[in-house]
Amino acid sequence: MPIDPSVAIGAELPPSEFSWTSSDVQLYHLGLGAGADPMNPRELSYLVDHTPQVLPTFGCVAATFHDTEPPKVSWPGVEVDLAKILHASEQVTVDGGLPPSGSARGTSRIVEVWDKGKAAVVVTETTVTSADGAALWTQRRSIFARGEGGFGGERGPIDVVVGCSGASVRS
Repeated sequence: MPIDPSVAIGAELPPSEFSWTSSDVQLYHLGLGAGADPMNPRELSYLVDHTPQVLPTFGCVAATFHDTEPPKVSWPGVEVDLAKILHASEQVTVDGGLPPSGSARGTSRIVEVWDKGKAAVVVTETTVTSADGAALWTQRRSIFARGEGGFGGERGPIDVVVGCSGASVRS
């Protein structure tokens, strides 16, 4: 069986070590349209050399920013063909602000698995810490796996919103 909730829920995924530079942050911001008005100081704050203000959503892409190979969905209790997956939701909570450059470690675990009948939803939660162990952000994301339901698990929420569910900053 491709999905076994009794194995998946609570399973820890291999940790990931990654780093980013202010140039990575600036490229991300440019991709989102920052700096469209080069005379607006607020717009330019996202593009300042070496110290750009960092949008919290950068945390959603930081770990995989430089990846060139497609990801594999082969986790404990979850074995799904990437072609069957849709991005279902993404949430990032930032403790303070994100630094414009740094190194971090992300530790992830599977927190929920839902049987939607003809599909399954798998929710992971990742805690990201700096090299010195300080909390940087927490990320919660879900994937919708078409054709992978029917394993008899909990149905979960009736509505699953597809798309980015938001970013929040705690100060």
